[in-house]
Amino acid sequence: MLRGATGKYSGPGPPGVSHRSGKYRRDKGRAEKQTGKLRPGGVAPRLTLMGPSLAEMMSSMGVGILAFGSIIEAPGSELAAAASQWIKVETPFCVEFTRSSRTRDGAPTLVPVSEGGGHVPARVLVFNHSVTLADAREMLYRRETGRVDDPSASSRVGWIAELVGFAGTSTCLYTALPANIRPLSAERLAKLALHSALAPAGSARRDGISYLQQQKRHGIVTPLMSAYEGAVLARTAARDLDDAWERVRSGAVSV
Repeated sequence: MLRGATGKYSGPGPPGVSHRSGKYRRDKGRAEKQTGKLRPGGVAPRLTLMGPSLAEMMSSMGVGILAFGSIIEAPGSELAAAASQWIKVETPFCVEFTRSSRTRDGAPTLVPVSEGGGHVPARVLVFNHSVTLADAREMLYRRETGRVDDPSASSRVGWIAELVGFAGTSTCLYTALPANIRPLSAERLAKLALHSALAPAGSARRDGISYLQQQKRHGIVTPLMSAYEGAVLARTAARDLDDAWERVRSGAVSV
């Protein structure tokens, strides 16, 4: 806070601000000394906090990755080893089960949406300063695709997006794959989930039913989620999602 109107700084102030002089810089000739009183025809003093620029402050922050969906529970060994800190956040955009994932045999997965959906709990994986933005892009690309044969591919893809200054990071990357389930309905999601559970993805618990269970464990709620789960249970005549997965894998349910 300011002591009287002297212009001297007496509080702890914003993080990163230098207090060596204990004073503020002001427009010359605009006001009476340091009393804050105006000369006739004068204007109010403009106070400028002395300290590092925004660019300097941001350069001291680490790079991060915003994790939502399966990456929270299964970031992969590379990301898990590189992250120095995990921060609980909420997605700054809405997400919904609107993408059928090829690597999960068509299972519905969460992706950012411009219409509908909801903000959900997420995590930011923060890296130390030895990890560059390019390093983080490559790690996120490898985690999402499983490909390690083309190191430069991550710089060419359009589905790795950036948030500047999010959750204390200089730049926070996230996966922004486009929606591809049309028409979108709870019944359509349930059908895709059951087919993926019967496919090879089901044996590795990478199917739609298992993915839906995973999101429930992390407190994820979207507008379609309850109806989607209800449709899965109705189609399998199951007590819960575990029972639904068992019934599909055992062949007790025709999908």
